[in-house]
Amino acid sequence: MTPGPPAGAPSTKRIVIRRYANRRLYNSRTGQYVSRKSLEEMARRGEEFVVEDTTTGQDITLSVLGQIIVAQEAVENHPLLPNDFMRRLLTFYGDTLRTLLGCYLDFSLLTISNESVRKRLAEAGSSALKLMDEQVQQNITFVENMLLNFTPSPAANSNEPDKHGRTNRTHS
Repeated sequence: MTPGPPAGAPSTKRIVIRRYANRRLYNSRTGQYVSRKSLEEMARRGEEFVVEDTTTGQDITLSVLGQIIVAQEAVENHPLLPNDFMRRLLTFYGDTLRTLLGCYLDFSLLTISNESVRKRLAEAGSSALKLMDEQVQQNITFVENMLLNFTPSPAANSNEPDKHGRTNRTHS
């Protein structure tokens, strides 16, 4: 028996889960119906899957994963996503920084789920807060660099000449 990928690591083969009109989920690889709990376990094992609606043909993976997260949050005594975080997160919908936030959150989760980072945190024990502080500083640097590349320079938005005497006016 060969070991599977580590938890959270993507596998090379994507499993297709089909959701039928009766809302049942069918694993096309195993030929069995599965529950959302089964999908949660697959995600925890790092198995890559996509959920397709058989009626529309649409990829509904995001919606199904969201339902799994909401169900998990409802049963936790200490939710991973507290109310204040969720409220702040909602403010980014429709905001121009939405893409930046998505990249930042993805980067942060990838970093903290990295096996070497987890090992360092476990070994650190009481100094785990120091390691987390270091990670926060790295994340701040990451976001600052993204913002520098994301934000247009003030000269690009004005009709003031740049250091070469050129203006931003377009000529038709």
